[in-house]
Amino acid sequence: MKALTDVLARVALTDRLAPMIVPAFVIVCVALGGASQENLIQAGVLQLLAVACLLWVVLDGDLEDMPEDAIGALWLFGGFFFIAAIQVIPLPPDVWTRLPAREHIRAGFEAFGGPLPWLPLSLAPEKTLFSVLQILPPLAVFLMTVKLRWRHAVSPMPWVVPLIGAASVALGAIQVMGSAESALYFYPTTNHGFPVGFFSNANHQASFLVMCLPFVAATIGTLRQRSNTGSGDIEKVAIALALGATCVIGVVVAGSIAGYILLGPVLLVSFPIARGRADKGMGGRFMGLFVVGVLAIAALLATSPFVAMSGIFAGNALDNGHLSRPEIFANTIAGLKDHGLLGAGLGAFQQTYPFYEDPNIVSTSYAAHAHNDYLEMAFEAGLPGIALIGGLIVWWVVRTAAIWAGAGGEEARIRRAASVATGVVLLHSLVDYPLRTNAVSVVAAFALAAMVASRRRTAPADGPQDTDARNIVL
Repeated sequence: MKALTDVLARVALTDRLAPMIVPAFVIVCVALGGASQENLIQAGVLQLLAVACLLWVVLDGDLEDMPEDAIGALWLFGGFFFIAAIQVIPLPPDVWTRLPAREHIRAGFEAFGGPLPWLPLSLAPEKTLFSVLQILPPLAVFLMTVKLRWRHAVSPMPWVVPLIGAASVALGAIQVMGSAESALYFYPTTNHGFPVGFFSNANHQASFLVMCLPFVAATIGTLRQRSNTGSGDIEKVAIALALGATCVIGVVVAGSIAGYILLGPVLLVSFPIARGRADKGMGGRFMGLFVVGVLAIAALLATSPFVAMSGIFAGNALDNGHLSRPEIFANTIAGLKDHGLLGAGLGAFQQTYPFYEDPNIVSTSYAAHAHNDYLEMAFEAGLPGIALIGGLIVWWVVRTAAIWAGAGGEEARIRRAASVATGVVLLHSLVDYPLRTNAVSVVAAFALAAMVASRRRTAPADGPQDTDARNIVL
Protein backbone atom coordinates (compact mmCIF):
# COMPACT_ATOMS: atom_id res chain seq x y z
CA MET A 1 0.00 0.00 0.00
CA LYS A 2 2.82 2.42 0.83
CA ALA A 3 4.44 1.73 -2.54
CA LEU A 4 1.14 2.56 -4.29
CA THR A 5 0.82 5.74 -2.26
CA ASP A 6 4.36 6.82 -3.18
CA VAL A 7 3.78 6.18 -6.89
CA LEU A 8 0.48 8.10 -6.92
CA ALA A 9 2.02 11.00 -5.03
CA ARG A 10 5.07 11.23 -7.31
CA VAL A 11 2.95 11.11 -10.47
CA ALA A 12 0.25 13.53 -9.34
CA LEU A 13 2.50 16.14 -7.86
CA THR A 14 4.81 16.40 -10.84
CA ASP A 15 4.53 20.02 -11.97
CA ARG A 16 4.21 19.02 -15.60
CA LEU A 17 1.37 16.56 -14.93
CA ALA A 18 -0.55 18.42 -12.24
CA PRO A 19 -2.21 20.91 -14.64
CA MET A 20 -3.38 17.99 -16.80
CA ILE A 21 -5.11 15.86 -14.18
CA VAL A 22 -8.47 17.62 -13.83
CA PRO A 23 -8.77 18.73 -17.50
CA ALA A 24 -7.83 15.25 -18.78
CA PHE A 25 -10.28 13.53 -16.46
CA VAL A 26 -13.09 15.90 -17.42
CA ILE A 27 -12.39 15.38 -21.13
CA VAL A 28 -12.54 11.60 -20.73
CA CYS A 29 -15.76 11.84 -18.72
CA VAL A 30 -17.46 13.98 -21.37
CA ALA A 31 -16.27 11.70 -24.18
CA LEU A 32 -17.45 8.49 -22.46
CA GLY A 33 -20.19 9.67 -20.13
CA GLY A 34 -22.77 11.38 -22.31
CA ALA A 35 -25.63 8.95 -21.64
CA SER A 36 -27.81 8.44 -18.58
CA GLN A 37 -28.49 4.78 -19.31
CA GLU A 38 -26.14 2.09 -18.09
CA ASN A 39 -23.39 1.71 -20.67
CA LEU A 40 -21.32 -0.74 -18.69
CA ILE A 41 -18.03 -0.51 -20.58
CA GLN A 42 -17.86 3.29 -20.68
CA ALA A 43 -19.20 3.61 -17.15
CA GLY A 44 -16.75 0.99 -15.89
CA VAL A 45 -13.79 2.85 -17.39
CA LEU A 46 -14.86 6.13 -15.80
CA GLN A 47 -15.51 4.52 -12.44
CA LEU A 48 -12.12 2.79 -12.38
CA LEU A 49 -10.40 6.05 -13.25
CA ALA A 50 -12.41 7.79 -10.52
CA VAL A 51 -11.38 5.17 -7.96
CA ALA A 52 -7.72 5.69 -8.90
CA CYS A 53 -8.10 9.45 -8.50
CA LEU A 54 -9.89 9.07 -5.18
CA LEU A 55 -7.17 6.74 -3.94
CA TRP A 56 -4.57 9.37 -4.73
CA VAL A 57 -6.58 12.11 -3.02
CA VAL A 58 -7.10 10.02 0.12
CA LEU A 59 -3.71 8.33 0.36
CA ASP A 60 -1.74 11.46 -0.44
CA GLY A 61 -3.53 13.21 2.43
CA ASP A 62 -3.23 16.99 2.74
CA LEU A 63 -7.03 17.42 2.88
CA GLU A 64 -7.03 19.04 6.32
CA ASP A 65 -6.72 22.49 4.70
CA MET A 66 -9.98 22.07 2.79
CA PRO A 67 -12.14 25.23 2.95
CA GLU A 68 -15.21 25.08 5.17
CA ASP A 69 -17.57 25.62 2.23
CA ALA A 70 -15.99 22.63 0.49
CA ILE A 71 -16.59 20.51 3.59
CA GLY A 72 -20.24 21.54 3.46
CA ALA A 73 -20.48 20.29 -0.13
CA LEU A 74 -18.76 17.04 0.87
CA TRP A 75 -21.46 16.49 3.48
CA LEU A 76 -23.95 16.49 0.60
CA PHE A 77 -21.95 13.81 -1.21
CA GLY A 78 -21.81 11.88 2.06
CA GLY A 79 -25.57 12.19 2.45
CA PHE A 80 -26.05 10.52 -0.94
CA PHE A 81 -23.84 7.59 0.06
CA PHE A 82 -25.62 7.31 3.40
CA ILE A 83 -29.03 7.12 1.72
CA ALA A 84 -27.77 4.44 -0.67
CA ALA A 85 -26.27 2.42 2.19
CA ILE A 86 -29.53 2.48 4.16
CA GLN A 87 -31.51 1.45 1.09
CA VAL A 88 -29.49 -1.70 0.35
CA ILE A 89 -29.37 -3.13 3.90
CA PRO A 90 -31.44 -6.37 3.94
CA LEU A 91 -34.51 -6.13 6.16
CA PRO A 92 -36.39 -9.00 7.83
CA PRO A 93 -39.78 -9.96 6.32
CA ASP A 94 -41.66 -8.47 9.26
CA VAL A 95 -40.17 -5.08 8.36
CA TRP A 96 -40.14 -4.88 4.57
CA THR A 97 -43.64 -6.32 4.19
CA ARG A 98 -44.96 -3.34 6.16
CA LEU A 99 -43.46 -0.87 3.70
CA PRO A 100 -45.76 0.67 1.05
CA ALA A 101 -46.09 -0.93 -2.40
CA ARG A 102 -44.68 -4.29 -1.30
CA GLU A 103 -47.91 -6.26 -1.56
CA HIS A 104 -47.21 -7.60 -5.03
CA ILE A 105 -43.69 -8.65 -4.00
CA ARG A 106 -44.99 -10.51 -0.99
CA ALA A 107 -47.74 -12.13 -3.08
CA GLY A 108 -45.17 -13.29 -5.63
CA PHE A 109 -43.01 -15.03 -3.01
CA GLU A 110 -46.04 -16.56 -1.28
CA ALA A 111 -47.22 -17.99 -4.59
CA PHE A 112 -44.07 -20.13 -4.67
CA GLY A 113 -44.44 -21.16 -1.03
CA GLY A 114 -41.66 -21.23 1.54
CA PRO A 115 -40.46 -18.48 3.89
CA LEU A 116 -40.17 -14.87 2.84
CA PRO A 117 -36.57 -13.69 2.26
CA TRP A 118 -34.84 -10.66 3.71
CA LEU A 119 -35.07 -7.78 1.25
CA PRO A 120 -33.73 -4.20 1.25
CA LEU A 121 -35.73 -1.01 1.21
CA SER A 122 -34.71 -0.39 -2.42
CA LEU A 123 -36.97 -2.04 -4.97
CA ALA A 124 -34.00 -2.26 -7.36
CA PRO A 125 -30.89 -2.69 -5.16
CA GLU A 126 -28.59 -3.35 -8.12
CA LYS A 127 -29.62 0.01 -9.59
CA THR A 128 -28.99 1.66 -6.24
CA LEU A 129 -25.47 0.27 -6.17
CA PHE A 130 -24.91 1.48 -9.74
CA SER A 131 -26.04 4.95 -8.64
CA VAL A 132 -23.28 4.90 -6.02
CA LEU A 133 -20.70 4.00 -8.66
CA GLN A 134 -22.03 6.67 -10.99
CA ILE A 135 -21.38 9.44 -8.46
CA LEU A 136 -17.69 8.50 -8.09
CA PRO A 137 -16.47 10.52 -11.14
CA PRO A 138 -18.02 13.83 -10.01
CA LEU A 139 -16.79 13.21 -6.46
CA ALA A 140 -13.27 12.60 -7.79
CA VAL A 141 -13.34 15.82 -9.83
CA PHE A 142 -14.60 17.81 -6.85
CA LEU A 143 -11.90 16.52 -4.50
CA MET A 144 -9.08 16.87 -7.03
CA THR A 145 -10.09 20.44 -7.85
CA VAL A 146 -10.16 21.38 -4.18
CA LYS A 147 -6.90 19.55 -3.46
CA LEU A 148 -4.74 20.83 -6.32
CA ARG A 149 -3.41 24.37 -6.59
CA TRP A 150 -5.77 26.92 -8.12
CA ARG A 151 -3.44 27.44 -11.10
CA HIS A 152 -3.35 23.68 -11.74
CA ALA A 153 -6.99 22.69 -11.32
CA VAL A 154 -9.10 25.83 -11.80
CA SER A 155 -7.27 28.32 -14.04
CA PRO A 156 -7.08 26.06 -17.14
CA MET A 157 -10.75 25.09 -17.10
CA PRO A 158 -12.31 28.32 -18.47
CA TRP A 159 -10.47 27.38 -21.66
CA VAL A 160 -10.89 23.61 -21.45
CA VAL A 161 -14.66 23.50 -20.90
CA PRO A 162 -15.55 25.66 -23.94
CA LEU A 163 -13.03 23.74 -26.06
CA ILE A 164 -14.85 20.52 -25.17
CA GLY A 165 -18.14 22.22 -26.02
CA ALA A 166 -16.84 23.36 -29.42
CA ALA A 167 -15.57 19.84 -30.14
CA SER A 168 -19.02 18.45 -29.29
CA VAL A 169 -20.64 20.95 -31.67
CA ALA A 170 -18.21 19.93 -34.44
CA LEU A 171 -18.98 16.26 -33.83
CA GLY A 172 -22.70 17.05 -33.94
CA ALA A 173 -22.29 18.77 -37.30
CA ILE A 174 -20.57 15.70 -38.72
CA GLN A 175 -23.32 13.49 -37.26
CA VAL A 176 -26.15 15.30 -39.04
CA MET A 177 -24.24 15.40 -42.32
CA GLY A 178 -23.91 11.62 -42.27
CA SER A 179 -26.36 8.78 -41.88
CA ALA A 180 -28.79 8.72 -38.98
CA GLU A 181 -27.29 5.33 -38.13
CA SER A 182 -23.73 6.63 -38.24
CA ALA A 183 -21.18 5.09 -35.89
CA LEU A 184 -20.44 8.64 -34.75
CA TYR A 185 -23.54 8.40 -32.61
CA PHE A 186 -21.90 6.93 -29.56
CA TYR A 187 -24.97 5.36 -27.94
CA PRO A 188 -27.60 2.91 -29.24
CA THR A 189 -30.40 4.89 -27.57
CA THR A 190 -29.98 8.42 -28.91
CA ASN A 191 -31.64 11.21 -30.90
CA HIS A 192 -30.64 9.96 -34.34
CA GLY A 193 -30.53 12.72 -36.92
CA PHE A 194 -29.84 15.42 -34.31
CA PRO A 195 -26.47 17.04 -33.49
CA VAL A 196 -26.05 15.39 -30.08
CA GLY A 197 -22.23 15.49 -30.10
CA PHE A 198 -20.76 13.52 -27.21
CA PHE A 199 -24.23 12.95 -25.75
CA SER A 200 -27.11 10.60 -26.39
CA ASN A 201 -29.71 13.33 -25.83
CA ALA A 202 -29.93 16.67 -27.66
CA ASN A 203 -31.27 18.34 -24.50
CA HIS A 204 -28.13 17.38 -22.59
CA GLN A 205 -25.93 18.60 -25.42
CA ALA A 206 -27.70 21.97 -25.27
CA SER A 207 -27.46 22.13 -21.48
CA PHE A 208 -23.73 21.41 -21.56
CA LEU A 209 -23.11 24.06 -24.22
CA VAL A 210 -25.01 26.68 -22.20
CA MET A 211 -22.80 25.76 -19.22
CA CYS A 212 -19.74 26.56 -21.37
CA LEU A 213 -20.75 30.18 -22.03
CA PRO A 214 -20.04 31.76 -18.62
CA PHE A 215 -16.55 30.23 -18.72
CA VAL A 216 -16.03 31.87 -22.12
CA ALA A 217 -17.07 35.16 -20.51
CA ALA A 218 -14.59 34.63 -17.67
CA THR A 219 -11.78 34.04 -20.17
CA ILE A 220 -12.66 37.15 -22.17
CA GLY A 221 -12.78 39.21 -18.97
CA THR A 222 -9.31 38.04 -17.97
CA LEU A 223 -7.91 38.80 -21.41
CA ARG A 224 -9.50 42.25 -21.41
CA GLN A 225 -8.01 42.99 -18.02
CA ARG A 226 -4.57 42.01 -19.27
CA SER A 227 -5.00 44.19 -22.36
CA ASN A 228 -5.52 47.16 -20.07
CA THR A 229 -2.10 46.52 -18.58
CA GLY A 230 -0.45 46.11 -21.95
CA SER A 231 -0.13 42.32 -21.78
CA GLY A 232 -3.24 41.37 -23.74
CA ASP A 233 -3.39 39.01 -26.71
CA ILE A 234 -5.94 39.81 -29.42
CA GLU A 235 -5.56 36.34 -30.94
CA LYS A 236 -6.64 34.73 -27.70
CA VAL A 237 -9.65 37.05 -27.48
CA ALA A 238 -10.63 36.03 -31.02
CA ILE A 239 -10.30 32.34 -30.11
CA ALA A 240 -12.44 32.79 -27.01
CA LEU A 241 -15.12 34.65 -28.98
CA ALA A 242 -15.08 31.91 -31.63
CA LEU A 243 -15.54 29.24 -28.96
CA GLY A 244 -18.46 31.16 -27.48
CA ALA A 245 -20.09 31.65 -30.88
CA THR A 246 -19.67 27.96 -31.67
CA CYS A 247 -21.38 26.98 -28.41
CA VAL A 248 -24.26 29.39 -29.10
CA ILE A 249 -24.73 27.94 -32.59
CA GLY A 250 -24.65 24.46 -31.07
CA VAL A 251 -27.46 25.36 -28.69
CA VAL A 252 -29.55 26.80 -31.51
CA VAL A 253 -29.21 23.79 -33.81
CA ALA A 254 -29.68 21.23 -31.03
CA GLY A 255 -33.41 22.01 -31.03
CA SER A 256 -33.79 21.89 -27.25
CA ILE A 257 -36.51 24.10 -25.78
CA ALA A 258 -34.70 24.08 -22.43
CA GLY A 259 -31.57 25.24 -24.23
CA TYR A 260 -33.48 28.12 -25.83
CA ILE A 261 -34.98 29.13 -22.49
CA LEU A 262 -31.61 29.17 -20.74
CA LEU A 263 -29.50 30.65 -23.54
CA GLY A 264 -30.69 34.27 -23.39
CA PRO A 265 -30.49 34.72 -19.61
CA VAL A 266 -27.07 33.03 -19.47
CA LEU A 267 -25.73 35.34 -22.17
CA LEU A 268 -27.18 38.27 -20.25
CA VAL A 269 -25.67 37.29 -16.92
CA SER A 270 -22.34 36.51 -18.61
CA PHE A 271 -21.94 40.18 -19.51
CA PRO A 272 -20.78 41.34 -16.05
CA ILE A 273 -18.47 38.33 -15.87
CA ALA A 274 -16.73 39.43 -19.06
CA ARG A 275 -16.33 43.00 -17.91
CA GLY A 276 -12.76 43.97 -17.17
CA ARG A 277 -13.40 45.71 -13.86
CA ALA A 278 -15.14 44.98 -10.59
CA ASP A 279 -18.70 46.13 -10.03
CA LYS A 280 -20.36 44.71 -6.96
CA GLY A 281 -23.81 46.07 -7.70
CA MET A 282 -24.03 44.92 -11.30
CA GLY A 283 -23.43 41.29 -10.41
CA GLY A 284 -26.44 41.17 -8.10
CA ARG A 285 -28.66 42.94 -10.61
CA PHE A 286 -27.73 40.59 -13.39
CA MET A 287 -28.29 37.52 -11.21
CA GLY A 288 -31.80 38.83 -10.61
CA LEU A 289 -32.24 39.40 -14.34
CA PHE A 290 -31.08 35.83 -14.96
CA VAL A 291 -33.95 34.38 -12.94
CA VAL A 292 -36.50 36.85 -14.33
CA GLY A 293 -35.28 36.19 -17.87
CA VAL A 294 -35.63 32.42 -17.52
CA LEU A 295 -39.19 32.78 -16.21
CA ALA A 296 -40.14 35.30 -18.92
CA ILE A 297 -38.80 33.19 -21.80
CA ALA A 298 -40.40 30.05 -20.35
CA ALA A 299 -43.75 31.83 -20.14
CA LEU A 300 -43.36 33.15 -23.70
CA LEU A 301 -42.61 29.72 -25.11
CA ALA A 302 -45.34 28.06 -23.07
CA THR A 303 -47.98 30.45 -24.47
CA SER A 304 -46.63 30.70 -28.01
CA PRO A 305 -49.11 29.45 -30.66
CA PHE A 306 -46.20 28.23 -32.78
CA VAL A 307 -44.82 26.12 -29.96
CA ALA A 308 -48.26 24.75 -29.17
CA MET A 309 -48.87 23.81 -32.81
CA SER A 310 -45.46 22.21 -33.16
CA GLY A 311 -46.10 19.90 -30.20
CA ILE A 312 -42.54 20.48 -29.04
CA PHE A 313 -43.60 20.99 -25.44
CA ALA A 314 -45.05 17.49 -25.37
CA GLY A 315 -41.69 16.43 -24.04
CA ASN A 316 -40.95 13.96 -26.84
CA ALA A 317 -44.39 12.45 -26.26
CA LEU A 318 -45.00 9.05 -27.75
CA ASP A 319 -48.16 7.14 -28.66
CA ASN A 320 -50.50 10.13 -29.14
CA GLY A 321 -49.45 11.96 -26.00
CA HIS A 322 -48.41 8.98 -23.89
CA LEU A 323 -45.26 9.71 -21.88
CA SER A 324 -45.53 13.48 -22.20
CA ARG A 325 -43.80 15.38 -19.42
CA PRO A 326 -47.08 16.46 -17.75
CA GLU A 327 -48.25 12.85 -17.68
CA ILE A 328 -44.94 11.60 -16.26
CA PHE A 329 -44.99 14.36 -13.63
CA ALA A 330 -48.55 13.43 -12.60
CA ASN A 331 -47.75 9.72 -12.35
CA THR A 332 -44.56 10.40 -10.41
CA ILE A 333 -46.44 12.58 -7.94
CA ALA A 334 -48.98 9.78 -7.54
CA GLY A 335 -46.10 7.45 -6.72
CA LEU A 336 -44.96 9.78 -3.95
CA LYS A 337 -47.98 8.64 -1.95
CA ASP A 338 -46.18 5.31 -1.57
CA HIS A 339 -42.54 6.34 -1.77
CA GLY A 340 -42.49 9.94 -0.56
CA LEU A 341 -41.37 8.96 2.94
CA LEU A 342 -38.48 6.52 2.42
CA GLY A 343 -38.18 6.28 -1.36
CA ALA A 344 -38.35 3.42 -3.83
CA GLY A 345 -34.57 3.20 -4.03
CA LEU A 346 -31.95 5.27 -5.84
CA GLY A 347 -32.03 4.29 -9.51
CA ALA A 348 -35.31 2.37 -9.10
CA PHE A 349 -37.53 4.82 -11.00
CA GLN A 350 -37.59 2.94 -14.30
CA GLN A 351 -38.61 -0.34 -12.62
CA THR A 352 -41.15 1.23 -10.27
CA TYR A 353 -42.82 3.93 -12.35
CA PRO A 354 -44.95 1.50 -14.48
CA PHE A 355 -47.05 0.68 -11.40
CA TYR A 356 -48.44 4.23 -11.56
CA GLU A 357 -49.23 4.35 -15.27
CA ASP A 358 -52.69 3.88 -16.73
CA PRO A 359 -52.72 0.20 -17.76
CA ASN A 360 -55.08 1.01 -20.64
CA ILE A 361 -52.47 3.09 -22.47
CA VAL A 362 -49.24 1.28 -21.57
CA SER A 363 -47.22 0.29 -24.62
CA THR A 364 -43.70 -0.80 -25.51
CA SER A 365 -42.50 2.75 -24.86
CA TYR A 366 -41.35 3.47 -21.34
CA ALA A 367 -40.16 6.34 -19.15
CA ALA A 368 -36.53 5.94 -18.13
CA HIS A 369 -36.66 9.06 -15.95
CA ALA A 370 -39.18 11.51 -14.54
CA HIS A 371 -37.79 14.43 -16.61
CA ASN A 372 -37.71 16.38 -13.36
CA ASP A 373 -34.77 15.36 -11.22
CA TYR A 374 -36.27 16.90 -8.10
CA LEU A 375 -39.41 14.77 -8.45
CA GLU A 376 -37.33 11.72 -9.31
CA MET A 377 -35.07 12.20 -6.30
CA ALA A 378 -38.12 12.51 -4.06
CA PHE A 379 -39.56 9.35 -5.64
CA GLU A 380 -36.33 7.37 -5.22
CA ALA A 381 -35.06 8.71 -1.89
CA GLY A 382 -38.13 10.08 -0.12
CA LEU A 383 -37.76 12.70 2.59
CA PRO A 384 -33.99 12.12 2.96
CA GLY A 385 -33.59 12.86 -0.74
CA ILE A 386 -35.72 15.99 -0.48
CA ALA A 387 -33.55 17.16 2.44
CA LEU A 388 -30.43 16.49 0.37
CA ILE A 389 -31.75 18.55 -2.55
CA GLY A 390 -32.77 21.31 -0.16
CA GLY A 391 -29.29 21.33 1.34
CA LEU A 392 -27.69 21.58 -2.12
CA ILE A 393 -29.90 24.50 -3.15
CA VAL A 394 -29.32 26.37 0.12
CA TRP A 395 -25.56 25.79 -0.16
CA TRP A 396 -25.54 27.03 -3.76
CA VAL A 397 -27.65 30.12 -3.02
CA VAL A 398 -25.54 31.14 -0.02
CA ARG A 399 -22.25 30.59 -1.83
CA THR A 400 -23.47 32.26 -5.04
CA ALA A 401 -24.68 35.31 -3.12
CA ALA A 402 -21.28 35.64 -1.44
CA ILE A 403 -19.43 35.28 -4.75
CA TRP A 404 -21.47 37.91 -6.57
CA ALA A 405 -21.44 40.31 -3.63
CA GLY A 406 -17.65 40.24 -3.37
CA ALA A 407 -15.03 42.21 -5.23
CA GLY A 408 -14.21 41.53 -8.86
CA GLY A 409 -11.04 40.26 -10.46
CA GLU A 410 -9.89 37.12 -12.25
CA GLU A 411 -10.68 34.77 -9.37
CA ALA A 412 -14.15 36.26 -8.91
CA ARG A 413 -14.89 35.90 -12.63
CA ILE A 414 -14.18 32.19 -12.57
CA ARG A 415 -16.21 31.70 -9.41
CA ARG A 416 -19.12 33.66 -10.88
CA ALA A 417 -18.93 31.64 -14.09
CA ALA A 418 -18.98 28.46 -12.02
CA SER A 419 -22.04 29.66 -10.10
CA VAL A 420 -23.90 30.36 -13.35
CA ALA A 421 -22.91 26.99 -14.83
CA THR A 422 -24.27 25.14 -11.80
CA GLY A 423 -27.36 27.34 -11.89
CA VAL A 424 -27.97 26.15 -15.45
CA VAL A 425 -27.98 22.54 -14.28
CA LEU A 426 -30.23 23.27 -11.31
CA LEU A 427 -32.76 24.98 -13.58
CA HIS A 428 -32.59 22.40 -16.36
CA SER A 429 -33.19 19.67 -13.80
CA LEU A 430 -36.75 21.01 -13.43
CA VAL A 431 -37.61 19.54 -16.82
CA ASP A 432 -34.89 16.95 -17.43
CA TYR A 433 -32.12 14.89 -15.83
CA PRO A 434 -28.76 16.34 -16.98
CA LEU A 435 -26.88 15.34 -13.80
CA ARG A 436 -27.58 11.69 -14.49
CA THR A 437 -24.94 11.86 -17.23
CA ASN A 438 -21.32 11.88 -16.07
CA ALA A 439 -20.49 14.33 -18.86
CA VAL A 440 -22.60 17.03 -17.21
CA SER A 441 -22.15 15.93 -13.60
CA VAL A 442 -18.34 16.13 -13.67
CA VAL A 443 -18.40 19.66 -15.12
CA ALA A 444 -20.99 20.63 -12.51
CA ALA A 445 -18.79 19.09 -9.81
CA PHE A 446 -15.80 21.06 -11.05
CA ALA A 447 -17.92 24.23 -10.99
CA LEU A 448 -19.02 23.53 -7.41
CA ALA A 449 -15.39 23.03 -6.41
CA ALA A 450 -14.30 26.20 -8.22
CA MET A 451 -16.85 28.11 -6.13
CA VAL A 452 -14.99 27.13 -2.94
CA ALA A 453 -11.41 26.22 -3.93
CA SER A 454 -8.66 28.21 -2.22
CA ARG A 455 -6.53 30.47 -4.37
CA ARG A 456 -3.45 29.73 -2.24
CA ARG A 457 -3.07 26.54 -0.29
CA THR A 458 -1.27 26.28 3.01
CA ALA A 459 2.02 24.47 2.58
CA PRO A 460 2.99 21.38 4.57
CA ALA A 461 5.01 21.97 7.73
CA ASP A 462 8.21 20.82 6.06
CA GLY A 463 7.82 22.76 2.84
CA PRO A 464 7.44 26.30 1.55
CA GLN A 465 4.09 27.95 1.07
CA ASP A 466 2.77 28.05 -2.47
CA THR A 467 2.11 31.66 -3.37
CA ASP A 468 2.28 31.20 -7.12
CA ALA A 469 -0.83 32.85 -8.49
CA ARG A 470 0.11 32.44 -12.13
CA ASN A 471 -2.60 31.27 -14.51
CA ILE A 472 -2.36 28.81 -17.33
CA VAL A 473 -3.88 30.30 -20.49
CA LEU A 474 -3.72 28.78 -23.93
